[in-house]
Amino acid sequence: MSSKVPATKQLIEAYEKYSNPIISLHKIPIEKISSYGVIRGVKVNDVYVIEDLVEKPKIEEAPSNLAISGRYILDSDIFPILEELELNLEKDKELQITDALRLLNKRKQIYGYELQSKWHTVGDKISYLKTVVEMALERDDIGEEFKEYLLGLGLKVGDHKPLKISTWE
Repeated sequence: MSSKVPATKQLIEAYEKYSNPIISLHKIPIEKISSYGVIRGVKVNDVYVIEDLVEKPKIEEAPSNLAISGRYILDSDIFPILEELELNLEKDKELQITDALRLLNKRKQIYGYELQSKWHTVGDKISYLKTVVEMALERDDIGEEFKEYLLGLGLKVGDHKPLKISTWE
C-alpha cells in the first residue's frame, strides 16, 4: 500500500471509531474480481456494513467490485472460528480467511473500510513486476539511480525488441 497516511493507521482509526472487526477494501476493475475476496455491503458514513463475503467469485456472481485488500483488525473471536474451519483439500489445501470472516460476520458485525491508498498487488507476474518497479522508484536511496537506469534503456511505447541477455542465441 502506498499512501500519505499509512494504510494500517487508517484502519486503526476506523476500528477505534466503530469498535468492531474491520477489513480493508479497494475498488478494482470488475474483470479482475475473480482473483480476490469481495464483499457485499452498504456504505454507511465512512465504512461499509458488510452483509456477506465471497472468495474469488465469477464476474457475473460478484456482489460488488470492492475487493478485500489484505489488512484486517480482528479480535480474539476469530480464533475459535479458525479452529472450526476445515481445510478445503480438494480446492486449494488452505484455510480461506474469507470463510472465517463470513462466520465471524454472522456472530458480530464486520465493517469494511475503503483505504485511501494505492494497492500494489503481487498475485501475478506482471503485477509483481509493476509493484517492484514502482516501489523502487519511490525509494530515496535508489529511486533516482533506478529511474536513470530505466530511462537509459531507451524504450519507447510500442518498442518490442527483446533485450539481448545471452550470447547463446
